[in-house]
Amino acid sequence: MPTSGNAYALSDTPPRAWATERRRQRIRTIVIPLCLSESSERSLLYGASLARRFNASIHLVSAYRVSVSADSARYTQLVREREAITRAAMNTRVQQLLERHPHIVIHTHHFVAGSPHHAIAQTAIELGADLIIMGRHTRSSLSRRLLGSVADRVVQETDVPVITPPSQ
Repeated sequence: MPTSGNAYALSDTPPRAWATERRRQRIRTIVIPLCLSESSERSLLYGASLARRFNASIHLVSAYRVSVSADSARYTQLVREREAITRAAMNTRVQQLLERHPHIVIHTHHFVAGSPHHAIAQTAIELGADLIIMGRHTRSSLSRRLLGSVADRVVQETDVPVITPPSQ
């Protein structure tokens, strides 16, 4: 199929510049939000597969909310208590996942106070992430329209590409 100008047919070999650009856009840092859901396990498995393929590091993010209208000393205490509970639950979850999938290598696990979408987006930006892989919870379309999803909000809040693996 003949091409003209800068248009290329699908069967044509991309120009050398495209190949060079593709090498520059390697995936080095993958952020995977982790919660107690089945969708986060699928995301972790998907992310581990990509990390092996691209020799990338996996950074887990677990966000926790602290809602309180109290003085700062009480707020600090509640944040610490909530973080300890979250850490214990998430560390147990990670251990279970690693026992079932020993090939997965996790670089770091970040625990961040705040709304999940903001914590995920901020952590990805701070780490210079190349990719975020996160699950979606099954919700009715009405619920999704009223509340939105964390994945949708992360997409809106950051320029880091977000992949949501399909539910099986």
